[in-house]
Amino acid sequence: MGNHSEMILQSVTVPAGLFSWGNIGVLTKSIKHCPLDGLNLKQHYRPDVYAFEDILESSKQVMAIEESWPQQVQHLIAQRRLDPAAAIENADRVMQREFIYDHPYDMEPTNVVYHMDPITWQQTPNGDPEWLYMLKRQEYLLDLLLASQAQDDPKYLADAKTLIIAWIDANLTLPKTWRTIDTGIRLMNWAPVVEALMQAEMLTAADQAKIQDAVTQQMAYLRAHFTDHYLLSNWGVLIVTGPLVYGVLHPGSLTAEDMQWAMQELETMCDLQITDDGVHWEQSALYFLEVWRDLLAVQIAFDRYRRPVPELVTRKLLAMDDFAASMYCRITSCCRLGIVMRSRSTA
Repeated sequence: MGNHSEMILQSVTVPAGLFSWGNIGVLTKSIKHCPLDGLNLKQHYRPDVYAFEDILESSKQVMAIEESWPQQVQHLIAQRRLDPAAAIENADRVMQREFIYDHPYDMEPTNVVYHMDPITWQQTPNGDPEWLYMLKRQEYLLDLLLASQAQDDPKYLADAKTLIIAWIDANLTLPKTWRTIDTGIRLMNWAPVVEALMQAEMLTAADQAKIQDAVTQQMAYLRAHFTDHYLLSNWGVLIVTGPLVYGVLHPGSLTAEDMQWAMQELETMCDLQITDDGVHWEQSALYFLEVWRDLLAVQIAFDRYRRPVPELVTRKLLAMDDFAASMYCRITSCCRLGIVMRSRSTA
């Protein structure tokens, strides 16, 4: 990894092992599974998770971890540094075609499990179009990926492939049913899953061509529908970071022009949306989290392949990390003060 990633890895307040790369899927899911109190990312994990020096002793060690990421996932689980239970539970549901969106920071959460087999991609089971937005973003693919790695069971990864192909077959010819934010998120979610499928030799030449065609069409859609309005919205960040991560994990899948366009837009948005002290201007914990984790995904993916990231993007990312850490300190200090005051009042 490059120096920027090492700086982030040594300072970020999220599980250390998840940033030794392997895949962006575990990275993003681990942050999202964390039940946040404001920005209190630490409450869900053991303190020793934050001993970054134990995991990242050298760049050579990081590369060794990369080469056997599923084994590293299992090692983290054995050390109780990573709990895959929620991902496995959801993966098992998805394999039965049962869907619920109940991760702590899901954008459009639900509390009812719906069975949908076969999947009716254009027909919502509860009358709410937002349910379909979540379905089509395919974030559940990351749960299938983590379940496959955690349990060394290819059935989960095989089902992830089935769901990617199913989305393509049912949706690619219906771009009027797409949305820009969902498309960007979907490409982010596809990136590590397709990589894992390639490594496992689970994609035929025809599968690879079909997925590549789908990526090309989605990228063209994003460029055609991106407006200046997005420059001040977290939506814009989510729109371009997915293609950036997909493009760097799958060299040649996007044109150099597309990658340059996406990075230029991201740099502009980081400049406009994130203050020098790491505050996201929309003042939402959810939006902060989404922007932060997507910038982390871009930084780590690009560093993995030794691709440069604009200095401004890295600087804003580090500022967001510092802000998150300071928020954690404030929250815990307030909690401790409250405990002391309550103990005194009852003494």
